Amino acid sequence: MGPKSPQKCKDAGMEYINRAGKLVPAKKMRESCGTTCRRSCKMFSEDDRITNFQRFWNLSEAEKKIFISKSVKRFQAKRKIEGPSRRTFTYLYYLDRNNITQQVCKKFFLNTLNISSTKVYYYFENTQTPEGVPDNVKRRRNRGPNYLETDLACVREHIASFPCIESHYCRADSSKKYLESHLNVSKMYRLFRQKYPDSKITEKVYRNVFQFNFNLSFHKPKKDMCPTCNLSQLGRISAEDSQKHLSNNAQAKEERNRDRKIDPQTAVISFDLQNTIPLPKSFVSTFYYKRKFNVYNLTGRCNLNGVTYCSIWNEAVSGRTGDDLASALYKIIQGVLQDHPDVNKIILWSDSCIPQNRNRIMSTTLLQVLHDNPKLQSIEQKFSEPGHSRIQEVDAVHSVLERSLKHHEIPSPTKLLHLMRTLNFPNVKLKIFEMEENDFLQFSLKATLFSWDKVPFSKVRRIKYSSDALSAFKLNFIVDASNNWHEAVIRKRKRNSSTPPDVFTQQIKKMKFSYEVPKEKKNDISSILHFLSEEDSKYYVQKLKIDKTLKIVNNQE
Repeated sequence: MGPKSPQKCKDAGMEYINRAGKLVPAKKMRESCGTTCRRSCKMFSEDDRITNFQRFWNLSEAEKKIFISKSVKRFQAKRKIEGPSRRTFTYLYYLDRNNITQQVCKKFFLNTLNISSTKVYYYFENTQTPEGVPDNVKRRRNRGPNYLETDLACVREHIASFPCIESHYCRADSSKKYLESHLNVSKMYRLFRQKYPDSKITEKVYRNVFQFNFNLSFHKPKKDMCPTCNLSQLGRISAEDSQKHLSNNAQAKEERNRDRKIDPQTAVISFDLQNTIPLPKSFVSTFYYKRKFNVYNLTGRCNLNGVTYCSIWNEAVSGRTGDDLASALYKIIQGVLQDHPDVNKIILWSDSCIPQNRNRIMSTTLLQVLHDNPKLQSIEQKFSEPGHSRIQEVDAVHSVLERSLKHHEIPSPTKLLHLMRTLNFPNVKLKIFEMEENDFLQFSLKATLFSWDKVPFSKVRRIKYSSDALSAFKLNFIVDASNNWHEAVIRKRKRNSSTPPDVFTQQIKKMKFSYEVPKEKKNDISSILHFLSEEDSKYYVQKLKIDKTLKIVNNQE
């Protein structure tokens, strides 16, 4: 049993002494043996007792044993009483007075040093050598068993066998990857024991390897830590830049609160891309080791009816390029305008991700929306301060979807869409658009017909597209906290021509799909098709163009 904490010692009425720079509890002496003692204890003054007490308690543990070996003598008991008796030895106790050793009684000895008789008996039974010298304490460090490198290699190989996806929010700045959300280290260790039943690796060792040899996690952060705020706390950016960052964030928050007031003619749409949904999802242990089929969901929530619009597609249809996200948002805006035909103004809120939201492809898409809907007077893009989210409504929807779908087996994207249409999500109304290949348009190709050099997309905080300025190819934007609007003319003239091309009436070309699902992923999915229903299995065979002979071979394996 270790020493008591200072607070407990204080409650017990004990004193403190400073030893080796630490505050340790110091016990008080107990009362003497009394005046009727037959020994010479009464010759010891109170100062003599204090001297012995302090001398004993200022010693280390090893030195205290030497003190006991010199102050206590043990002999075989000479007198035996009739009948059973526990007395085997006789103990004699001695203390120093004026540098003279004198015999004292047991009570006086123990009370002066404030120790129990157990300490004396334990010394003679366990730490005394036959010569009467205290034995060295035989202590060893609490070390676990030494595992062979082959055993640890099996652990690393097993952890690496789980497929993972890269960070959804900070792919460019972070190398951390994420495992499926319903996994955890304990479940992974149980799977390891199933695969290696004779292994001596404990869960603690498995967990240490996972923690110190891999940069993995099981959940995706709902909100990344702001890098600017983090650098400000470390004192690595100037106070002026830090204050400017906080001021911009406060202005964005104030602007977002103003837009939460409902105007029936203004549709405020917050949108963001949800974390990748890996399918098929099952609780069969084999599925944990297989690469998954990615499903994407761009979510937009409209303030007028509280409906969340979801544009959903999978990697067999398209990926996550600028054209893909622009096409998905184009689908959402069409759905909002269809439900609210009286809307004449749209405000879009999103994060400040440049590849997804602040770029020429997205701006071209919104100009096309403005041209195709004559009732619209303006579309305005507003961006959160980098590192801070102003689209909490969408974040809340994503959180509800992930929690609700977490405990369901989802064998295919078809079943995912069925669940999202039939489940009653708390406080969430969904309207789902299943994106087909014909829905993806090449807005990037049309963006080359404009001159976007005058728009600093990496710095803009707001962009406003007006129908009045559409024919003049003009737009306005704000780049700083002063809220000063700047105008940019994006007309791109042909050489030797004074008339700009009529780019809005030109039909947008459909995307040419060059992406193909990797062969390794096809092989992994084909190897688990026999766990799925015939309908779900047929879906993957058609979408991924899996060779049926390969599927049969994998089933036989």
